[in-house]
Amino acid sequence: RHQAIAALTAYIYNLDGIDTAEYKHLDLLLKNMCLNAVERNRMIKYLIKRYTADISADVMLDNIKSLLTNKRTICYVWQCIAIDKKISKSEQEFFDKLVEKYDVTENEIETLKRFTTKFASLNAEEFAKEYLESRQCTCVLCKDDRLHCSFHRGVRPLLDFLDSGEDFTGFSAAD
Repeated sequence: RHQAIAALTAYIYNLDGIDTAEYKHLDLLLKNMCLNAVERNRMIKYLIKRYTADISADVMLDNIKSLLTNKRTICYVWQCIAIDKKISKSEQEFFDKLVEKYDVTENEIETLKRFTTKFASLNAEEFAKEYLESRQCTCVLCKDDRLHCSFHRGVRPLLDFLDSGEDFTGFSAAD
C-alpha cells in the first residue's frame, strides 16, 4: 500500500514536471514511511524516473489497484494535484479517469475537492477540529497523514484508541 501511494504521488507530480513543493511533499511522504535521508533520495530518484507522464492513466490505475477501494484516494489525488496551485490538462485527465473507478456523483466530487483544498491549508489541530465538525464524528486524532475518527459517545473513543495499541504521542485531538 505504501509503495502504491509513493508511486501514485510521483506519477501525479511528474504529469506536469515536479516542482519544489511537490518534491518536499514526496520526501515527507517517504520520511513518514521510516526511510532515512539516503534511502529517501534514492527512492525519489527511482520514483521520478519510473513513474513518468509517458505511462498511461489506465496503466497507472492498474498499478495502484490496492488504493482504489477507498474514496480517500480521490481526496489524496486532488491534494497532490492542487499542491502547486495549478492544475494541468494531464492532471485533470488523470483525475477524471480515477473518478470513473468510483460510484460518486459530480456533487460528491466537488465536495471532496472543496474539503481537500480547505484541509490542505490547516495545521494538525485545525484539521482535527474541521474533520470532527464536517464528518459529525465524536472524536478525532490526527498527525501527519494519519487520522483516526470515532462515532462513539463518552469515553469509549479514548478507550478504543488506547486498546488499539498504537502510539498517539504528538497527535492532535478534537472531541
